[in-house]
Amino acid sequence: MREKSPLSCFCEFSIAVRVCNLLFQVGVTPLPELGEQPTMDAQRELLCCMFTFDVPTTTHVCYETIFGRDLAPHTIQHLQRLSMSNSQMKIILESHNQCRYIRPVVQDYLMRLCALKQSLKRAQHDGYAVRVASSPQFSWTSALEEKDAFHVDHSYSNPTISFQLVQTLFTFAVAGNANDAPRMLWDALSIDEKNFNDIVTEVKSRLLTAAGILQYIIKDILPQWKARPGADSAGGGGNAAAAAATAAGPTPGRPRSTTARTTTTSTATRVSIPLECCPKFLEALSFMFEAQAYQVNVALTARNSTKKEVLARICLGITKRYQQALAALNTTDPNGLLLIDRVRPSLRMYVSFLPSFLLCSSSS
Repeated sequence: MREKSPLSCFCEFSIAVRVCNLLFQVGVTPLPELGEQPTMDAQRELLCCMFTFDVPTTTHVCYETIFGRDLAPHTIQHLQRLSMSNSQMKIILESHNQCRYIRPVVQDYLMRLCALKQSLKRAQHDGYAVRVASSPQFSWTSALEEKDAFHVDHSYSNPTISFQLVQTLFTFAVAGNANDAPRMLWDALSIDEKNFNDIVTEVKSRLLTAAGILQYIIKDILPQWKARPGADSAGGGGNAAAAAATAAGPTPGRPRSTTARTTTTSTATRVSIPLECCPKFLEALSFMFEAQAYQVNVALTARNSTKKEVLARICLGITKRYQQALAALNTTDPNGLLLIDRVRPSLRMYVSFLPSFLLCSSSS
């Protein structure tokens, strides 16, 4: 059994203490003998208690090396700009900057990466052969999976542009949008009502944008990635490498080094898929972001509103979203592993505790 590092245990304990203290204040902890009444400030603070995700990291990719330099000058310039944009994204992610710095850099890389993908598809459609000088290898760390015994993130690599697009879109959704919510609501009780209204509008926009991006990955990108299973081009050249570059994607994620997880079956050892590439996991996060978007709306109106029945119905609706997220997390990945067992304990705790609070709020 894997042992947790002291730092990991301390972080989980700190989150548990904060959440449990707030739950105690709002009366979720069943201690009727104390006769404590829920305080509106405590309810508002917990409604604004958003989960902050770690920021994934990636490696540098030199696109002009992948496609070779025997190309038209303007094509080489576009590839060089794409490589430079990738380097800027790598640096900004490693520095753990705030969303307002991450968002424009990742967005710029996304635009250039999508342009490359469309160009390759158009060339393939027109019958042009795309030659690849060296097989690409796109590597990312997972910001969601439980770290190993040495407190190191799991790392995955794959030779397809679709994999790179999934990981970049996920980073844009989480590190570029959803992480804005806890930053903007870090001290909900000190914000006056007028400013809080503007902040709630912005936070809802960020969270719903993140949910929409995840749904786009599920519906439009992942089906392309899984369209041609078994055509692993990482070790091949020529046509195999070209197939990888066109983003039609082979077998999912190849973990790198000792951080990899594998599942042994009766026939072969199957490589586990990154959580960021599991449709059910992305669906769970999408439900969670939608729930959070309306949590802050309840926090805005709860203090002054006299229509408790309306607030109760909203709280029940948010609770349903969290329950849907938990149901999705309790499904298995393609290797038969429970998704909820793979996620970091802090996220598992957050998704499990919030429905209890919201049910309490809806009945109070």
